[in-house]
Amino acid sequence: MTDGVSTTNTLVVHERDAVSNSDLTYGVDCSPFLPSGTSLSSVSVLSVIPGDMTIANEAINSGTLTDNDGTTTVSANKGISFTKTGGRKGRKYTVEFTVTTTGGSVFGVTVPIRVD
Repeated sequence: MTDGVSTTNTLVVHERDAVSNSDLTYGVDCSPFLPSGTSLSSVSVLSVIPGDMTIANEAINSGTLTDNDGTTTVSANKGISFTKTGGRKGRKYTVEFTVTTTGGSVFGVTVPIRVD
């Protein structure tokens, strides 16, 4: 059972990155959704729609990372990172993660992805 679902800004991925650069790591800032004084303790992929994109290596950031907007620095244990393969130009995807906080809250994080 989740305590809620939060949606991030759309992550825009260029087709060449979506298809050929599966080693790229993407980051998402979850700090706006976290209850005060808590951090993330676990993350898992719940679903990817449509299914021609694969998400892997999902993890809680152990150090600072730069969000995919390129301007936000995310503190350790406040964001998630992942790699992906697949995806087709012109398609929009919805990736749903389930995250657990150090306070025991469980909630969903929805990451819209658009392949340009």
